[in-house]
Amino acid sequence: MTHYIIYKLKNEEDYAKICDELTLVLESMKKDIEGVKAYSFVKNAFKGNYNYDMMIKITMLDEETLKRYKPHELHVKLKEISLKYIESKVIFDER
Repeated sequence: MTHYIIYKLKNEEDYAKICDELTLVLESMKKDIEGVKAYSFVKNAFKGNYNYDMMIKITMLDEETLKRYKPHELHVKLKEISLKYIESKVIFDER
């Protein structure tokens, strides 16, 4: 399954900075949360009508991984970091 997080940044120039900070957390997630397989960043994923600046795709083994991911301290840290940079977000899962 894939967990998607789509952000509208407060300042588009912060893209590299937020990617650097989130990469540290996401790398730790791959090691510490069983079933988190991979992640990737997509810049300007939904420009145009939606006007979002970036997307994070997190590949997970299954629904049980998502259940472990949501309350995990690294997920909390991911949210704390992103809140410094974002105006809005959309989150959804593809099973």
